[in-house]
Amino acid sequence: MANGVVIRFYWEEKVIRSAQPMILYLFLMGLIFVSMGAVVYVTKPSKLSCVIRMWLLYLGYTLELVPLIVKVATINKVYQSALKLKRVHITPSTLYRTIGGVVSIVVIYLIVWTAVDPPTRQKEQVLTKEDNLQCEVDVDIKYSCASASSTWMIIALSY
Repeated sequence: MANGVVIRFYWEEKVIRSAQPMILYLFLMGLIFVSMGAVVYVTKPSKLSCVIRMWLLYLGYTLELVPLIVKVATINKVYQSALKLKRVHITPSTLYRTIGGVVSIVVIYLIVWTAVDPPTRQKEQVLTKEDNLQCEVDVDIKYSCASASSTWMIIALSY
């Protein structure tokens, strides 16, 4: 939160203007989403928390990484054009459209995933073979979130 205030305070400074404050805000929003997803991740899974966890983490990583990748790709394009002694015209709206397009694709994917096969709480019981004083076997119960099909997760992780 403090970083957002600092960006706003130094909005007119050359270093902030060249870094494009809106891209910095998107990056910070992604970091906040990932942090909130980590908080939800440590709670006991429920149907709602599984869906919230998925949305926060995938949308957060998208907002964190895509603006950064778009900025690096743009800088690379300017550098390559300079080597060829060519002019390049890049507008902020082009950057925002690219970022918005990727974020839109991720949001649509998450909507379809949530509607078709939302992740739910899965219960796994594991027998332990630890020796204890009563010579008994303990059952550990582990909870996780998963969809019926692993294809959703494979596509999301491949992205």
